[in-house]
Amino acid sequence: MLKVITVDEMMKVGSTIPLRVTCSDSHQYILKGINNYVETGKALFNEVVGSRFAALIQLDTPQINIGNLSDEVINDSIDLKKYGFKPGPCFLSRYMEGTSLKVSPVTAKYISNIEIVPKLIVFDAVLMNSDRNGNSGNWFNLKQERKLIAIDHSNIFRLAQIWDKNSLQQDEKIPPEIIDEIKGKDYQTLIDEYKKRKYRKYEHKRQHQHPFSTVGRTIKHLSGIEIENCFADIPPEWSVSKEDQEAAKKFLEFQINHIDDIIHELEQLFKV
Repeated sequence: MLKVITVDEMMKVGSTIPLRVTCSDSHQYILKGINNYVETGKALFNEVVGSRFAALIQLDTPQINIGNLSDEVINDSIDLKKYGFKPGPCFLSRYMEGTSLKVSPVTAKYISNIEIVPKLIVFDAVLMNSDRNGNSGNWFNLKQERKLIAIDHSNIFRLAQIWDKNSLQQDEKIPPEIIDEIKGKDYQTLIDEYKKRKYRKYEHKRQHQHPFSTVGRTIKHLSGIEIENCFADIPPEWSVSKEDQEAAKKFLEFQINHIDDIIHELEQLFKV
């Protein structure tokens, strides 16, 4: 397990009090841990599950690890003591240089990997991520390449840190529910830019373009073991009950089993 060696910086955004740290592999990471503002481990659980699922569908997102934050490091940091960080397992995502993106028709033109947009929309729809639309901090642009990547999965399962078995069961619906946040302006702006570029490039094939179909096929081919692994080795210190972990897995399996229905709803929503 990676060990946190030094705390380098308090990040300027994020309700979970993220920190930039250096770990025992000499790389820098963004750390999220249990503290006075993150009293349960569900935000960290969400981050792990979301990041692992993103990797399965080849959605650009930082490499992650579960690391260890020691008493010694906490006691050496005024900020960690101020916010009441607890020692033990923490969530780590590899630090990448970039900037928050305020989505608009102008900024969307400069995204170099516009093909990420349908995949990102499906990802957020499947996991009910409620914290991207209108939140520029969660639209992240890599500094050099101007690539859009997916960060911060702490608000999946619609209710962020307060979801439970009952809320997840209620969200298993046919036709599937597309949460209101995905109907927001940011997503529409990005899919509009995607359509402009792709339809311009493949004008003669326009009638055959289905932007969500590729990621849909990827999701259909995921194995049961791959889904199981999204939920493997969750630290007991995060206090996410086995019942809630099992409910989260069943919810994701339900969404995957109904991916065609989700994509149909998205096609109707975005008129593609």
